[in-house]
Order: sequence, then C-alpha cells, then structure tokens
Amino acid sequence: MRRLAGIVLAAALLTGAAACGGDDKDPVGSDVEVGTESGNLKPEDVRASASEVADGWRELKRYADDVVAKLGSDEAALPELQERLLTIWEAILGSVKANDPATYDTADPALKTLMSAKGSGAKAEAEKAADVVEDAGDAYLEKFPASGAGASPSSSSSSDDSDDDSGSDVKSDDDPPLSY
Repeated sequence: MRRLAGIVLAAALLTGAAACGGDDKDPVGSDVEVGTESGNLKPEDVRASASEVADGWRELKRYADDVVAKLGSDEAALPELQERLLTIWEAILGSVKANDPATYDTADPALKTLMSAKGSGAKAEAEKAADVVEDAGDAYLEKFPASGAGASPSSSSSSDDSDDDSGSDVKSDDDPPLSY
C-alpha cells in the first residue's frame, strides 16, 4: 500500500512539473515583456537612489578590475563577471543618464568593451576601459555625491561631524539596499 502511494505521489509530482514547464515555442525575449526587479521598465527608465548609484559605481569598478585580471588567465570566470557588470550598470544607468548624459556617454561604451572582452589580446583595451569606468564613476560622484550608508567612505560626501561612532550613516527606508 505504501509503495502504491509512493508511485502515485511520484507520478503526480512528475505530471505537475511537466505542467509547469516552459513552452519551447515561446522563448524568453521574443515578444513577451520580461519582469525585472524594476517591473517591466527599460533600464533607462529606472531611477536609483543616490546611495544605490554610489554603490553601483563602486561595484562596477571592482568587477571591471576583476574582468581585466581574468582576461587570458581565467576565461571561464569571465561570463559571470561580465553578467554582473551588465546587471549593475542596468540598475544605475537610468539615473546616470538622466543626471549626467556626458558621463553616461563615456561609461557606457567602456562597459560594453569590458562586457565583450575575451582573451589576452583584449587585455590592453579592457584596462583602458576599466580606467574610463573608474574615472567616470569618480567624476559622477563628485557632481552627485551620495549620502547615507551606501556612500563610499573615500567620497567627498563623507561626514566628519557625525555623532555616531559606528562609521556609517543611517539609511532611510526609501533607500533600499542593492542586491546582486
């Protein structure tokens, strides 16, 4: 009896899993809108908070350096790093483009270079692109300094007159943390 119940349960699970499976005739990205963390908005339409943008620039710099380091030595790690660059950039590019189109126009092609770099032959170009991303981020944050917990401690927006000895500012509820 228990064996029969187990077989029936297994069959039901398999049938349910098959019913939940995707339809090969409707691939993702065809004419179907794909929901994201920001709903169905295009990345250009998403506005991140100042602290999220500051966090994003910091992460972009880190992953840009990681891409350069892996070129020619650990190619298998590149796709994940390049995907992270894309995800981070898409989270902040709408704010960057709206606030400072020149910085967007400088950073976007550099990031595309990093996201498509392959092999040791691309290392020199990727290093230049990583430098452009770093400089663009620094320039942007000088013009639009972030406040709150997401602010970089090295940025000019650091507060020396804080009564809090913890070293971090209080983050408001309308500044949700970035999650990657």
